[in-house]
Amino acid sequence: MTGDESFSFTAGELETLSRLGVNVKVVLFNNQSYGWIRASMLFRYGPKYFTTEFKPVDYMKIAEGFGLTAFKAERSEELDRILREAFKLDESAFVGVIVEPEDKLVSPVPSWARRAKELGLRYVY
Repeated sequence: MTGDESFSFTAGELETLSRLGVNVKVVLFNNQSYGWIRASMLFRYGPKYFTTEFKPVDYMKIAEGFGLTAFKAERSEELDRILREAFKLDESAFVGVIVEPEDKLVSPVPSWARRAKELGLRYVY
């Protein structure tokens, strides 16, 4: 399990999974931003973001380029089905899950939840 920008540091390991023929499932949470950094900025300085967004990346094509079967869940109601399909495979697979960035739906971090409540933002806690 990884975030999209964290994945950019380890994407090459998909080649290792493919070459070794191991059965590993990679689940990538794609918020198309440095979401954790954006949320930190929001709660510390307000919505004065910089260098936290990037152009959309087609991570499924990257995974397929390394020879992995790739799935994409864009809505929460399809996630269960897609995960079941991926885990049925006896090989490595990649699952991209589209999610909102942390400044749009605040992650369950206690101090963030308190601040999100104060600011009237959606949060999970």
